[in-house]
Order: sequence, then C-alpha cells, then structure tokens
Amino acid sequence: MRTRSIEPRFWRSSLLAELPRDFRLLWVGLQSYVDENGVGTDDYRQIAAELFALDDDPIEARSFVREGLTRFSRKSLITRYRFNGHPRFRINEWDDDQRIARPKAPLGLVPKSTREASDASQADPAHVREVLVDLGQELGWGTESELDTRRSALAIQCPNCLARPGAACTWRTSEGRFARMKHPHRSRVRAAEH
Repeated sequence: MRTRSIEPRFWRSSLLAELPRDFRLLWVGLQSYVDENGVGTDDYRQIAAELFALDDDPIEARSFVREGLTRFSRKSLITRYRFNGHPRFRINEWDDDQRIARPKAPLGLVPKSTREASDASQADPAHVREVLVDLGQELGWGTESELDTRRSALAIQCPNCLARPGAACTWRTSEGRFARMKHPHRSRVRAAEH
C-alpha cells in the first residue's frame, strides 16, 4: 500500500459519479493498492484483503471488490491483461492523476494502450472464462447441475442454520440479526446429494 493524493477533480468526475458511493471508495483504495506505474495484481481476493482487512464479512468484501473491478473495466477506468501468465490491471488515466518522482520498475508489462491490452486478454481462454463466470454470477445464472443441486438442497432442512424445507438459509450478522443467504449452506447441499 502506498500514500497517494486525490485530485480535487475526482469529486466532480461525471464518470465516477455514475458509480455508487461504495465503488468510489474502492476506486480511491485502488489508487493506494497499485504500484508507481498504476499497475496492480488483478486478484479480487488480494485486493479485498488489503483494502477491507477489518470488514466483518470477508466473503462479502471479496464479492464487492470483484464486482467493482468488473464495473471499472466496463467503464474503461482500468485495463485488465495478463503478463507472464499473471493477471494484472492498470488504472487508465494514471499518468494524468498521479505524479511519481522516482517510479520503480513496473509490477508487469504496462500496456501502451487499452487496445493492446484488450487484444492480448481476449485471446486468453482463462480471461474469457473469467468474464463469462462473472457475468453469469451477476445475472444469477449457474450451470444446470448447480441449479438442480440448489433446488434439491432446498427440499430438506438445513443442518447448519436449521432452515425449514423450502426456506432460504440464513447467517447471523455482527449485530446479531439473521440475513438470508443467496445460496444454501454447503452442508445442506451435501446432505441433499446423499
């Protein structure tokens, strides 16, 4: 993590204003996460661990970061690419927003243009699969077998949270309240499979 300055124009950027407030906080956090060239490791788990280490629900933080990176990429705020097989991203307007006196060597190849990076990443089957998985999760899709497994899991009582058949699983928040889960507990899925 590095100390960065935030340009005053950030607060009036129409492009960033289109994003929900929480994603703007993530954007500021990414400024500290990347190296002196605006390049960072494109791993939502690592970013969540760095930026939201004290959050009560690390799974929710990871999901939030993953969604944020996808939104930033769609808005062309970042360019995602691979360097020597490792996923990287670069903040696109980095040179306009940050002045680094003595930049160190970049974490990975810095693409000269968005086009160069997107051409390389589109050819990578792992990247294509990742994009499709992200899209499917955003839309609530799953493979037929995953959907069948979830449906059959709902037919029995959950051994973890004791949710009755047909009811969604729940988890206890830090405030002591119960919240519905998007997917059933793994123990419920395993019990339904046997």
